[in-house]
Amino acid sequence: MDKLRALQQVMQTEKPNGRGWLKCMIRISRAGEVGADFEYDNPNRWSHTPDNYKQRMAEYAAMPV
Repeated sequence: MDKLRALQQVMQTEKPNGRGWLKCMIRISRAGEVGADFEYDNPNRWSHTPDNYKQRMAEYAAMPV
């Protein structure tokens, strides 16, 4: 977690408006490929509820790494 916080601070410093990301999603494939997405505006992005978890799982499965 410390490394992610440090990454957030560096990315915030380099962003013109000085805003940091609210959420980060890291994806790791079975082959070892790594991908990351960052959300700056919507604090509910990637939130799971009993009503949307199937939709979220389909969303994640369709994402490239």
